[in-house]
Amino acid sequence: MRAVLAVWLALALLASGCSQVRSGPRDGTVSAGRIERLQDGEWQEATRVGAGDRIRVVDDAMLRIGPDVVLALQGTEASIDDAGLVLDRGDVLLQGDDMVLRTGETVVSGTGAVRLQAGVTPRVAVYAGGAEVTRPGERQRINVLRQLPLANRRFDGTDQPLAYAADDLIDQRMVGEAIAFDVQISNLVSAIDAAYGQQPQPPAFYTSFVAVDEPDVITLAQTAPTQTVDGSVGPPADALVGLFLTRAVADVRGDDLRSAADAIRVLRAEGARWGLVALALGVTGVDFAGIVDRAVEQREVVEAAAPAPPVAAAPAPAGPAPVPAVVPTAAPPAPQPPTQPTPPPPAPT
Repeated sequence: MRAVLAVWLALALLASGCSQVRSGPRDGTVSAGRIERLQDGEWQEATRVGAGDRIRVVDDAMLRIGPDVVLALQGTEASIDDAGLVLDRGDVLLQGDDMVLRTGETVVSGTGAVRLQAGVTPRVAVYAGGAEVTRPGERQRINVLRQLPLANRRFDGTDQPLAYAADDLIDQRMVGEAIAFDVQISNLVSAIDAAYGQQPQPPAFYTSFVAVDEPDVITLAQTAPTQTVDGSVGPPADALVGLFLTRAVADVRGDDLRSAADAIRVLRAEGARWGLVALALGVTGVDFAGIVDRAVEQREVVEAAAPAPPVAAAPAPAGPAPVPAVVPTAAPPAPQPPTQPTPPPPAPT
């Protein structure tokens, strides 16, 4: 069912982009999955729904309401009114520009692809376009590839980079490229760790991979968690991924290296995963792989022309002081028994 629903979602994303805005009563058609409607106090399977209906999603379902498309995941319960969908519980993705999503006092409107999740960790997530979220006395704009948690009593004007999961149906469809990029990075990190360990390395080590000046290494590798007073940066995997992605962003966007590094640093500092950073900055897995291939070739040339910059070894762990060897010595000779004096000769008779 999820495979079929994914196909429907792909078609819906294309179709909704050219639909016309419509106002008026909301009538909807169930395009895929199973939805039940509450009728005369009983839940009954429905293929059509409309304003005033209360619905629940039995299997992940695609619902067309006017020009908009709603993907509702299993367990969702909602009501439909003339403005849009009122979510009581569950998880829905709205694709379009003519409907409003609501949960409690929160109202979400937007264009593109906007997700609303109710429950223990409610949030609004924007996969395409943008959204505006309002509650009594406050309003927050959310841009593409960002999310806004709703659990806090106030918005506080802060949104976050989009969070996603590899096993989530909506994430697979909407940010599948980011998920694939994370897998690519994970494989690369494992290979770098195996080859070079996790100790911070001096700038010369990194410049043998990427054509940058040694003083720029620390600036460009800001995503690495460790920077020592002697200029070493590490672990190598974190620093090299940052350097490779910096080069890829600069190439794709036409930025200078420092501007590209700053853009990456800001997103990573906010908690964005590598895949989201690449997606937000326009870098594909193919772009990144090309940079890595060229870097590996450069390292091989450096090693062939002269000894490659050494890899710093991890310091030997401090242990107990060695115990001096004890050289056995010969035991002293045992004392001899005292010699009895020789008795005097007998007296002559």
